[in-house]
Amino acid sequence: MPHSLPAPHARAFVFWVYTAGFFLSCVLRSANASLDEALREAFSLGEASVGLLSSLFFLAFAATQLPLGYLIDRIGPRRAQLLVLPLAVAGLVASAFASGFTALAAGRVLLGTGFAISLMASLCANRAWFPLASLAAVNGAAMGIGSSGAAFAGAPLAGLARLLGWTGLHLSLAAGTAAVLLLIYLLPKDAAAAPPEGARQARLPQVLRDPVFLRLVPLAALAQGSYLAYLGYWIHPWLRTVAAFDADRASMGLSLAALSMVAGYLLTGRILRLLARWGWSLEGGSILGMVMFAACGLALAVLPATMALPLWLAYGFVGALNVVAFSVLSATLPLSIQGTAVTLMNLLIFAAGFVVQAALGFGIESMKAAGLTAAGAHRIGLLAISVALIALAGRWRRLHGPARSGTLAGQ
Repeated sequence: MPHSLPAPHARAFVFWVYTAGFFLSCVLRSANASLDEALREAFSLGEASVGLLSSLFFLAFAATQLPLGYLIDRIGPRRAQLLVLPLAVAGLVASAFASGFTALAAGRVLLGTGFAISLMASLCANRAWFPLASLAAVNGAAMGIGSSGAAFAGAPLAGLARLLGWTGLHLSLAAGTAAVLLLIYLLPKDAAAAPPEGARQARLPQVLRDPVFLRLVPLAALAQGSYLAYLGYWIHPWLRTVAAFDADRASMGLSLAALSMVAGYLLTGRILRLLARWGWSLEGGSILGMVMFAACGLALAVLPATMALPLWLAYGFVGALNVVAFSVLSATLPLSIQGTAVTLMNLLIFAAGFVVQAALGFGIESMKAAGLTAAGAHRIGLLAISVALIALAGRWRRLHGPARSGTLAGQ
């Protein structure tokens, strides 16, 4: 039993169990990309309907961030996961036996709610179990390994879908999620902790007045939200439509872009140290990464389709730097409002992911109805997002000043 394991083994058990939950969250978040054609054929859904359906994961995720974050603070990550993760199992079972859009939508909402705290629970458990000196490396490993679930959601998941069928695939994923739930039950109990001093005070107004939050979060939310929207679904139809890939090659492209994302997460620390030597502040380095991400989107929108795959790999890698914004908030905001600020930014990111993912579906269908080609509509959608990101980066520059002003250790 993990309760009696030596400390290093107990830490490893805790790490792998929570990381497995985050891995499954990333698989299910991106699953509709490789299951796109199966959804259309089995349920007679159009592009807008599939985009809306996929976005419901983000909507449920965003809507539950603040209350579930508070739940973790009150009862710990283990008990919070035991209460919430069964909803994901129910969502997979509902999806397995769905007969139409409404049942699929209900299943998707349950999935988004059930997996809403998988990453937060992992990070909170790591903070409780690992020495502070190794916490950054442990969290980076959890992000990298867990995010590889998006790679599994490409070609491997498409292959499993062909082998098992729609119902068999979702029941298998439900069984895997139930197994993780059992392992979480076997984890050592969370240490009891009193609510932090001042926990009942309203911190939201203070966060919303903070200048760092106000200048950084609009750009970070759109950057990371659009990143999740594309790697979670839209990259697959983009490759199918713009680059004329067949379904298998598009699924492989999704997997490769997701692996590029994992590499980006694992190398983020080294990239930041390099930028520090060149005089970039932590916040400035975060903005630089998001501008490079927007540049990748612009390149995809205007360059020939023959360059699609390497550009999507660059998009996956550079987009991983978007999460540096979380470190900026942790490094610069007062400790008393950090938790609220980070949770609120996570909420805004997934709200942006919902809006982008749904709006792309309706926008592409509207442009096609107006006479544009499908490929042209996809390019215009990505172009609009990239231009908006560059405009928000310009707003940050006006509010902040030069990015190369200090080091990564402080602002």
